[in-house]
Amino acid sequence: MPMFGRLPLLALVLVACSSQTSYPPAATDASVDTSKDSAVVDTAPSETPADTAAACASDETRCGTACVKLISDPANCGACGKACASDEVCVGASCACATGKTKCGSACVDTQTDGANCGACGKACVTGETCNEGKCLAPCPTGQTRCGAVCVDTQADPRPAPANA
Repeated sequence: MPMFGRLPLLALVLVACSSQTSYPPAATDASVDTSKDSAVVDTAPSETPADTAAACASDETRCGTACVKLISDPANCGACGKACASDEVCVGASCACATGKTKCGSACVDTQTDGANCGACGKACVTGETCNEGKCLAPCPTGQTRCGAVCVDTQADPRPAPANA
């Protein structure tokens, strides 16, 4: 057989052999994937201990991982994360000065002993005076010591100072 005669026969064999291999139809290969990929959250069944956080008492609120009393917790006073100042306490869900202290500006002070707020906010004692029981008192004379509101000579009178002096 001449060479030109073998060529059509070879082409026919190749076409026949290639039809035995199964390829997806051209339309399937050319299709566009319109589905959107998204992350899938893998969660454990709800009956597992990790999913069931202990319930807070009726007078408590969950702040993060802790149950707190918003009416008295100084770190969560009235709302989660609302902290009172270091010299304040949480009372009734509001930050307030501790017992015996008065809010003067941004500070809680003892107006019975604070020379800058003696007896009331902003009432300052003059230089040298001390604040005792909410009153500005002049300094004691040399050789005497203040015992409450009274100056005494502790060398001449060794008795303790009077309680209400």
